[in-house]
Amino acid sequence: MATKEQLQRLVDNLPQEDVARATEALERLRVARVRLALANAPEDDEPWTEADERAVQEAEEDLRRGERPIPMEEVKRRLGIA
Repeated sequence: MATKEQLQRLVDNLPQEDVARATEALERLRVARVRLALANAPEDDEPWTEADERAVQEAEEDLRRGERPIPMEEVKRRLGIA
């Protein structure tokens, strides 16, 4: 079984002219795994609540005022989990 260390060695030794193709191949693999996970995810069966509705309305109001959502990576960084 390949390890991340083996993959890292391959990446480190990859000729510059192959970097773009390798990046595209890894991105396709990542996207395929996400799509598979989404396709196999169970249907959301939790009821929509008034709190959910308020949260959506609040977010829409923020957007109308020109406020932008905070990217998840920034949230993780602020919480110290990135």
